[in-house]
Amino acid sequence: MGTNIYEPCTNPISNETFKTISFDEQAYLMQWTVQPKGYVPFEHIHHNQDEIFIIEKGEVRIVINGKDHIVKAGEKITVPRGQSHIAYNTQPLIFSACNSTQTKPLHKNSCWVQHYNNGHRQH
Repeated sequence: MGTNIYEPCTNPISNETFKTISFDEQAYLMQWTVQPKGYVPFEHIHHNQDEIFIIEKGEVRIVINGKDHIVKAGEKITVPRGQSHIAYNTQPLIFSACNSTQTKPLHKNSCWVQHYNNGHRQH
């Protein structure tokens, strides 16, 4: 059964919602929304891609290789490939970001979203 990667998908444990905006051979772009006290569930590394967060609303705390960064609406931060990182919404408001990964081969991102959607689809 196929999955529409353009449908929003919410993780009820981490309180984060993903929605694919676009993807092609150069980049994958998604809308990432995190509820108050929401977070990325684990510190992780992308070995083959840089990850760019453009904060549209609210602010996010991102820890990159153990160093804290607070990124507010209108700002962006890049996590270079190979760097350990994790993100949190420490504010009482929802934050929203465009999250772009730039890599080749890109198909792994859309496959991840399909797999994620299959396991976390809200009914």
